Amino acid sequence: MVKKFLLAVLILLASITGITVHAEEPIPDPVTVNLTIRSGNTIIFEGAVPFPASTSELMGHSVDPKSVLAILNDADEEDATWEVSSLEYFESFNSFLLNCIQSDEEGNDCDDWHYAVNGSTPGVGMDKTNLENAGDEIYLFFSPQNRISLSSSSITTA
Repeated sequence: MVKKFLLAVLILLASITGITVHAEEPIPDPVTVNLTIRSGNTIIFEGAVPFPASTSELMGHSVDPKSVLAILNDADEEDATWEVSSLEYFESFNSFLLNCIQSDEEGNDCDDWHYAVNGSTPGVGMDKTNLENAGDEIYLFFSPQNRISLSSSSITTA
């Protein structure tokens, strides 16, 4: 009986003083995109990266925090097993070029990095491709050029 009386008094005081009681709201899960970096058969990095990125400037140039390059840079800063070891900005294109990624497992892979977003390969640089949705998939892969040399004098067919 005393508990009910105290509860009624608290409710009355709260309504008179304007105090409201709120239930604690759950903290939402961070919004992420998925990044995979692969060189040959080796997966250098695979995981969720916060989206949008915290990166907004690289080498004195603005970078959209929703860009693939900003996401890549944030992942690089959080994982010590690999790094973007060479990134260049070209004024003539107003864009960046990823030259090299150095990893503990593969060493320094240079000059042939490609990427896809949700299975499509954009025809522009990583800094010009902006992600739209949480859960987007970025696939960055090293693909060295293959060269086939044929004999100039004969070709054998089966």
